[in-house]
Formats: sequence, structure tokens, C-alpha cells
Amino acid sequence: LNRIRGWKRCFMQRTTELNEECTPEGIEYCDESDPFYEYNLILSEINKKAQVGHWKGATRKLKKLARRYNDNQINNKIIPRETYISVLKSCLEDRLHGARAAEPARKILEEMSNLNYPIPPELGNACVVSCLGGRSPNGAHEGFGGIDTALAMLAALEATEEGSKTIASDTYGSVIMALSADG
Repeated sequence: LNRIRGWKRCFMQRTTELNEECTPEGIEYCDESDPFYEYNLILSEINKKAQVGHWKGATRKLKKLARRYNDNQINNKIIPRETYISVLKSCLEDRLHGARAAEPARKILEEMSNLNYPIPPELGNACVVSCLGGRSPNGAHEGFGGIDTALAMLAALEATEEGSKTIASDTYGSVIMALSADG
């Protein structure tokens, strides 16, 4: 083991000496690449997946982007509102895909609310209504969506600057109907 450590130390010294010998004088290396290349790449992938209707891939990429940039103190780069809206629209297709996209839609609404982005009323109301409607307990569609998710979406909509002004009375009515059916 000591022989391996000694060899490693010797190798590191030799490579350092070689690097110093190989670097010509007067030449400086500077990185002029785009520091936000990865951010822009992931953002374009999200928008492409959302346009095609691949809600699951778009939400996964959005989560990856948020983890790397929104929560990072060094590379603090905010995700544009339009990206959230395009992913929300892809989630909303076909009644939240049988409410399978209800949880990602809820997370997007909450994130938009936290960033103080205005949520389009037609999208917010459609998300709440679409996540309800199953005849199973809790108003879920085969275990997806349900009253809890709808109430969390309502809370996110009410937390925006517009508040409850954007929530339609039909949306409140569908939540009340689901609550009364649940007992």
C-alpha cells in the first residue's frame, strides 16, 4: 500500500513538472465559454418536450433545472414564467392525463406562486377541476389527483398577488361537491 502511495505521489510530481514545462511563456488560457450553456440547453429541452406534449419528461427536466439554478446561490438564474406555463399546458392536456399529471401540475402552481408569477386563471381553474372527478374515495382518478391535491392547488392560486379573484365559482363548486361526496 505504501508503495502505491509513493508511486502516486511520484506520478503527481512528474505531471506537475511536465505541465509547467509544456506551457509556453506569454500564453494564457482563459475560459470564454458561455457560463449558462447548460441552463440554456436544459431550458430549450423543456420547451421542446412541452410543445410535443411529453409532460413527464418536461416536468423532470424542469425539476432538474430548478434544483441546479433556482436553489443554487452561486448560479442563481430564474426560470422564465413562459416555461412554467408551457409545461403546465402540457400537463393539463386530456384532463391532466387522467389526473396522473396532477401532482406535477400542483408543484408547478406552487413554484409559480412562490416566485410571484401570475398564474393564468383559465389554467389554474382547469387544473383544480381536472384533478377531481373520480368516483373513488377522496375524489381521485384511480388513485391520482383528488381532494388533497385540489386543495393544495387552490392554496397556491390564492397565494398569488391576484388571490382568490382569479378562482372561478365553478372551481370552488367542484371542490365542494368532491368534499361532500367524500363525506
